[in-house]
Amino acid sequence: MSEWEKIVVGQYADVLSGFAFKSDDFSNIGTPIIKIKNVASGKLEMNEVQYYPLEINNKIKKYLLKKKDILIAMTGSHVTQPSSMVGKVCRYELDKYSLLNQRVGKIYSTNIYKLNEDFLFYFFKQNEITIELATSAGGSANQANISPSQIKSLYFLLPSLEEQNVIASILSSLDDKIDLLHRQNKTLEALAETLFRQWFVDEAEERREIALFSNYVQFIKGKKPNDAVDIFVEGLFPQILIETFDTGKTLYSDPKNMIIANEYDILMVMDGASSGRIEIGYTGIVGSTIGLFKPVPDFDFPLFLFYFLKNNENHIKDNTTGSAIPHADKELILNLVMKYSNMEKVKDFETITERLFVKKQSNKKQIRTLTQLRDTLLPKLMSGEVRVGM
Repeated sequence: MSEWEKIVVGQYADVLSGFAFKSDDFSNIGTPIIKIKNVASGKLEMNEVQYYPLEINNKIKKYLLKKKDILIAMTGSHVTQPSSMVGKVCRYELDKYSLLNQRVGKIYSTNIYKLNEDFLFYFFKQNEITIELATSAGGSANQANISPSQIKSLYFLLPSLEEQNVIASILSSLDDKIDLLHRQNKTLEALAETLFRQWFVDEAEERREIALFSNYVQFIKGKKPNDAVDIFVEGLFPQILIETFDTGKTLYSDPKNMIIANEYDILMVMDGASSGRIEIGYTGIVGSTIGLFKPVPDFDFPLFLFYFLKNNENHIKDNTTGSAIPHADKELILNLVMKYSNMEKVKDFETITERLFVKKQSNKKQIRTLTQLRDTLLPKLMSGEVRVGM
């Protein structure tokens, strides 16, 4: 097996910083513009996208993004706030072109015969590389910035192109499986939501059962644990954090005197920017920013109740209270009016969605296993600690 070459990124790669588009150029139609908010989480988020409505001229043509381009957050927070840390990377996964805005960079191989771009992506995907960039970033205490020269000055070990291809293939196959499971879960969720709307909203028969949501649930506000640790210790329970919903991140605490959710309990973010967000399928300690809705004993249909809330999620989010910090309005939620034609319909819905829910939970377990495997393999493969057969 060949020896690995120690190089700096800039020997075989370059970084393009985005173009400073003027806000006056933005529109609701045209070519999408990828801004820092679209990549700050470490994955491509296409919410609230703005567009460049004008013709793409030679001046900005080089800022066009194509599928699989490597994007990096050139600004963000320091290591104290990892959710939007500077230096996080993601792939541009859309089939259509977009434009690269300022504060976002594109990293690309300048010698494809020496450096595989998939291998380059996984080098920057390593947590230790993100932390290294965030630690060395300039800027203020609240706003970190990195430059193309900082990125290009990073050292790494470069195997032969053949070995790069194998390493990238192994990691890509794991990511593809994880992505497939995520997409399956989105499809299962959409099926259940569509069925609820068809049966209980759009095409509902005469609805004889009418009552307030508060008649069917018990609301319990979460509590902040006294202490929390990063690593599991016997006797501790995982905390359900807002980050848990997106990344699976958790902390561990003593469950004594805490509010404990099971996977059929309905959870809602009650405080902060995500107020009104509704989730189910999590087990652990309910933190202080989250509320729990538990079905009353004589109406044990948690999935029906969950999708009732999901159908009202936008209404709940649009009617939060508080000015500086939004809060979900508990009274508004508990006074939502529930209507359904008969209990047999509710029971049938629960039976169907139970099967979808079980499949989703199985997929989530596989996602956790595959993600842990990928994250364990990533630094070992990239450092040469684990070598692949050629």
